[in-house]
This record gives sequence, structure tokens and C-alpha cells, in this order.
Amino acid sequence: MSRRRSSRVRTLLLSLAAFATFAFVVPAAASAGDVSWRLRDSWVTYVTRWGGTTVGVSPASYSSSTRTVTSPQVGSGSGDVAAFDGGFRSRILLHGVDIQIVDLSIDFATGDVKGSGWYTPLLSSRRTFSDWSLFTLTGGARSSGAGFKAWTGATPRLTANGATVFNGGDNGSYAAGEEFGTLSAEGDF
Repeated sequence: MSRRRSSRVRTLLLSLAAFATFAFVVPAAASAGDVSWRLRDSWVTYVTRWGGTTVGVSPASYSSSTRTVTSPQVGSGSGDVAAFDGGFRSRILLHGVDIQIVDLSIDFATGDVKGSGWYTPLLSSRRTFSDWSLFTLTGGARSSGAGFKAWTGATPRLTANGATVFNGGDNGSYAAGEEFGTLSAEGDF
């Protein structure tokens, strides 16, 4: 009987080892989608002129030479909405400006761009927001195919919430409807 049990145990262990090897050798499918957002020139100039910084928030990256934030897609899109990971943070200590926008989601049908993060109103404490509609995409070219949707060269226009974030509450001069750079996105669906 112990021979039978040891044979069963050996078979079970070999099966588990084969499965574990397969799980490590064959990684989960990664999304190829991403979003590249070239921030509004006047925003980046304002930040740098006053000694501030703009940086990518992992896993996104920020290129200061192109003023572009690039974020990878998270999983596959659902319906017309794709989610992207990471974002950016801009800080100007001299002016008390500190904003972060992360975890964008883009509705490829309506152009609604939502995000989460924080902003700091002048002489006040940080305000967080989650899943706010920050921009509406206009213009550019849309395309779709088997398993993907893309929008290239779109203009993100601030919503009232987006203006609130970039104004640090109601301290700035940005208004709903103003353009805020150029955005291109591709989502896997």
C-alpha cells in the first residue's frame, strides 16, 4: 500500500511541477495599448519657469523634452472604455502648486476622459478626487479594428472639474472648454 501511495504522491508532485513550470514560462497576456499626452505648453512653461517639476507617476513616464506623459493600458478595455495606469505630478513649491493626475480612463465613443489624483488649493490642504471627468476629447482621427480602438491627435478640452484641478481650486485662469495639449491613445479590447 505504501508503494501505491508513494506512486500517487510522485504523480501528483510531477503534475504540480509541470503546471508550475508552465505558469512561469507562459506569462499572462499584456496589453499593448497606451496613451501619450503632450501637456499644454503654457502649463509646462509655468511649472518650469517658477522652479517646479513635472514627473511621471509609475508605471507612466514623462519626457521633459517632448512634454509628454505616456501611460500603459491596464488589462483589456470594456465596451468603449479603456483604463491606463500611472500618470504625472506637477509641483511648484514657490506657488504652493501640487497636482497629480493618475489612472486615466478614456471612453473612445464619447471622448470622456476620467482620472483620479489630487490638487492643492492656495494656502490650503490637499484635495483628492476619484474618477472625475477631467477632459473631453475633440478632433483628431479615430480608428478601430479587431480588438483595438485608437484616437490620434485629439485635443483634450478641460471640463469644469479639470479646470478646478489645474487652477488649484478657483485660484487660476483655466476655464472649462480650454485645450490642454494633444492626446493619442490606443486601447486593446
